Amino acid sequence: MCYGTFGGCFAPSKRYSPRPAVSWGILKNYDTFLELVRKQWTSKNGKCKRIYSLACDENLGFGVFFMENYGTDQTIITNTSDIKKKRGEGFKITACAARGSTFYVIMTKDTEEYKGKAQTCFTRSTWTEANNEIQKEYKEGAVITGLCYSSGLGGILL
Repeated sequence: MCYGTFGGCFAPSKRYSPRPAVSWGILKNYDTFLELVRKQWTSKNGKCKRIYSLACDENLGFGVFFMENYGTDQTIITNTSDIKKKRGEGFKITACAARGSTFYVIMTKDTEEYKGKAQTCFTRSTWTEANNEIQKEYKEGAVITGLCYSSGLGGILL
């Protein structure tokens, strides 16, 4: 999000060839966001679309991009203490965003990008703390797959 608009970055990928069906939306509040998510998650002709990317803004609301054939199941976590449980069920964090005092963590099962790969997640209250953790993880071979800041919590989720 930049200057009051949602933006997108696209890059070529052989992973998604032929191109799967996609859709997107901008929703003002969590209820309308969930309504759209449920519609996309509903199977049509044996296929459904799952959240590939999510962005939030205090004024614009929720910007979401959906893609067909992305994982086998998906959930939205709003309590970070639930992440560990979902990991135990085979879910991986595939997107994150924050709005107000809530982190929105998208967890997906069986995506090609995360198959067989370890994953860690942490929250820090300052950019200095986050940077120190990023440097530590980077030295161990990890890369950042998502980062968001909650103005309501004053915290950073990576």
